[in-house]
Amino acid sequence: MGEVDYRALVKQWAATVNTRDLDRLAALFGDECLILDLPQLPLRTEWGEHGTHAPGVYRRGRERVERYYGEWFAAVPDLKIILAGLIAAEDQLAVEFTFQGTHQGPLLDMPASGNRIGVRAVTMLQVLHGRIHEQRLYYDLATLQRQIHESAPTQPVTA
Repeated sequence: MGEVDYRALVKQWAATVNTRDLDRLAALFGDECLILDLPQLPLRTEWGEHGTHAPGVYRRGRERVERYYGEWFAAVPDLKIILAGLIAAEDQLAVEFTFQGTHQGPLLDMPASGNRIGVRAVTMLQVLHGRIHEQRLYYDLATLQRQIHESAPTQPVTA
């Protein structure tokens, strides 16, 4: 396999999230991929175990990736990612972005609020054979929770 165009891969990831195309999104990930949503507490793994090595939600495999993103798309049907930066070192990528949309369904154990959300985030991607092998997502959960719980709709953060 030739050299991977990381910028194109990241743009394709953002575009498939923005169009909420789960099939195309899952195709960007390898068969044994791992997705970690680190801000979500308490620690939950796909096996239902709790541990102390890292907080977050673990999802392994393309079907789990589809389920993870599907939950976000159901809760925020107008979810949009705005890319802000990319740093690549060998097979590791750091992607800075803002995610925004309208909270219209249950998300992270919080009922629909109708509020606009906008949170800056970073995702670390490991690429293997031209596909995303691991995604570690970092964002400010407290800001997201505050925006969801505010009584008046909020203005999204712009990148």
